Amino acid sequence: MTKRKVKLPINGKPLGKLMTFPEEVLGRIINYLPLPSIVALCHTHEKFLRVVCEQNRDSYFGYRKNQAQIFMPAILNGHYNRFVDEGETLVEHALAAKELAGMICYVLGRNR
Repeated sequence: MTKRKVKLPINGKPLGKLMTFPEEVLGRIINYLPLPSIVALCHTHEKFLRVVCEQNRDSYFGYRKNQAQIFMPAILNGHYNRFVDEGETLVEHALAAKELAGMICYVLGRNR
């Protein structure tokens, strides 16, 4: 099986049609992505961050605000799959979980 290199258009245009999907469909797509990719999407597109926050809202509000920042990386680490095929290491996965937890806690914390 050969791998093809895909040229992506510049300025985020490959996500143009993807951004028109309903949030429920985006939530299903996000579950199949590696965690570092989810973090990158959340940094660049607010709609993805909203979807991820909605997926993890129950985990966040189950704790006090200061405890949520401590426990959220572990919850995210188990919630999103680690893709060994992609060459993602455990350290990269854990760092991405910590960064994503910080973003979720910031967004949900300011709405509290």
